Amino acid sequence: NNITVIEYYAFLGCASLKQINIPTSLEKLEQNAFEGCVSLEKVILPETTTSIGYEIFKNCSSLSEVKLPSNLKEIGQYTFFGCTSLTQITLPSNLEKLSNSAFEGSGLTSVSIPATVKRVGSRIFANCTQLTSVVFEGDDNVIGSQMFLGATALESIVLPKNTQEIPVQFCKGATSLKTVVF
Repeated sequence: NNITVIEYYAFLGCASLKQINIPTSLEKLEQNAFEGCVSLEKVILPETTTSIGYEIFKNCSSLSEVKLPSNLKEIGQYTFFGCTSLTQITLPSNLEKLSNSAFEGSGLTSVSIPATVKRVGSRIFANCTQLTSVVFEGDDNVIGSQMFLGATALESIVLPKNTQEIPVQFCKGATSLKTVVF
């Protein structure tokens, strides 16, 4: 197959779509490509994928398994917003940027943020009500405002060692927070 790009809104709202076999030739997923595919359960992005646009899997509420390519550099805004069945994900070790609300309202229970992540938007894990622990693996990761806003199950955070500032409403409403390691 020679498909290199899946364009904007290509499968928007295909409510019965359960599985997609993305060709290994794919390099780029444009914004909203699979938004609202509420029956979609599993996605494996090929290693050739270097970019995923905004809101790709937004509100794919049945999505429970995602494999991201190792060379992925950025997770766009609202990429996994509202993916309530997504309880775990491994972020690629070369990831550099997490954009605004990338996982907001998802079902993640824990996450490790690679040391390579240097740019972080706001509300990355806001309203993730199942999220219990977060570890920043690097010394110099940047943390965003409202990052854990409304993350009511969050119990522990290991922050980057060189953190100089805790941003606005960083953990507002994280009512179960017990431990923060600086």
